Amino acid sequence: MSQFKCAYKVSDNFLKEGLKILSYEAEMLQEFKYLCVTAASKCLELASKNLPLQDWEKKRNAYLESFLLHLRGFREFFEKKRQDINDDTICAEDYGYNISRLKWMSKHRDRLNKQLSHMCYTRESFDSEWDADGLYNNMKNELMKFCNHMLDNRRDLFDAADCVFLKNLFEESKWA
Repeated sequence: MSQFKCAYKVSDNFLKEGLKILSYEAEMLQEFKYLCVTAASKCLELASKNLPLQDWEKKRNAYLESFLLHLRGFREFFEKKRQDINDDTICAEDYGYNISRLKWMSKHRDRLNKQLSHMCYTRESFDSEWDADGLYNNMKNELMKFCNHMLDNRRDLFDAADCVFLKNLFEESKWA
């Protein structure tokens, strides 16, 4: 494993713990994608019947924001260089993964930042709905590339890590 320009060398124990955290984050990404799509469907159903949306719209927004926060975390994981982030932030580069900007994410980058991280006057200026299914599928593809990389380069670490959801997601994707 190569040395990084950070205060400590990322040990295999940290990397295993990182895989466990990535697995949890992937599970939350999937769960909140499901919840926001389900809540959006409920909103459409109620609206089509001219029934009050009650709390469903608030739930949909909360689920969507949670989904987008996890998505943004993965964007940082795949795009950030070790030298540009805090020492304890997990990044794909720690695992020897070639990082690059996610091209499919480029049209969402500004919107993610404006709608999630800070209050700004142009927050409501985006007029389209988020495509949670599409965003999830794109990020899942990135995760599968990362899993392939781990199996090709650090199978020992991947096999030893407690990252059950990530392993299951990878297995499912091979048969899809």
